[in-house]
Amino acid sequence: MKKKILTVFLISLLVTATGCGHTTKDTDAATTVQTEQSIPAQAVAESETIPETVESPAIDTGTSETDENPSIDPSTPETEFPFHPLVSYIDFANCEVSFVETDEPATPVSLSLVSEKNNNISFIFDWFSENDLYLPMLDNEWAAYITPVENAPAAKEKYNLETTVFYDESYIYSWSEISLDIYDRNTEQLLYSVCYDTAHWSPMGPCAYLRDGILYIGHIFNGYARPDTCYILAYDIENETVLWRSEDQTYNTANFIVKDDVIICGYGFTDEKDYIYQIDMQTGEIIEKTEIATKPDLLVEKDGQLYVHAYSCDYIFDMD
Repeated sequence: MKKKILTVFLISLLVTATGCGHTTKDTDAATTVQTEQSIPAQAVAESETIPETVESPAIDTGTSETDENPSIDPSTPETEFPFHPLVSYIDFANCEVSFVETDEPATPVSLSLVSEKNNNISFIFDWFSENDLYLPMLDNEWAAYITPVENAPAAKEKYNLETTVFYDESYIYSWSEISLDIYDRNTEQLLYSVCYDTAHWSPMGPCAYLRDGILYIGHIFNGYARPDTCYILAYDIENETVLWRSEDQTYNTANFIVKDDVIICGYGFTDEKDYIYQIDMQTGEIIEKTEIATKPDLLVEKDGQLYVHAYSCDYIFDMD
């Protein structure tokens, strides 16, 4: 009896197991069909264009090239190109008088005579020392070009100190026989090398000034008046263009002074009248002139006054 009951139970269990397997198979098939039907045709088409081999994404191991090679500084650019100064050339032979128009011309400096003294044709150096004057020459020494080894040995080694070196608030100016080299005063980096006939400038004082990319320099001819000599010009140093050129015989002093937007300089010789000129830095035109008795040699500003050493007289003007 027990054998019969056990046999019936085993047969029932076998039938149940067979039915479950058939049901699972059908369910899987139904699921497969349903899934295939739910994929849009467009997606299927796009999936067919996917390459069989797909590059696996990089695995972040927590290390980098910098970690593997500690000598690499991630803040340093891959390539550093050396800096080259801008070299340009001014052709004085073809430099004609020209001016620039402006709606707001510069206002001239008011010069009021304080004193006029006969100097018995004294030397500039004596006058300069006696009046305790200052010009931005290297090491604060007047006429450093005379004994550069003694007055400025470091500069002679660093710059082309063939003649003289001087500076202003922003730049260092150094002349060689063929060019004017301009350095950044803070970094001492050579920025510009302007080639021109350096025989036509005075070695006695600052006669170049760079501001906002415009170089103001003078052309001096030591002798009787002649065309195309003794003037100041404005030169766009980046675009290598002369912007303006002042009239002839307006400049043969050893230096000029920049006051706001005005260049103060002077000219004189023998037969010509002698003047202190004021030139508009924007236009190159003369906006004021003050007649003096003899040729002006050197101009120095001190404590709101203009000191002028001339051939046989010394002048002091108040500057307003």
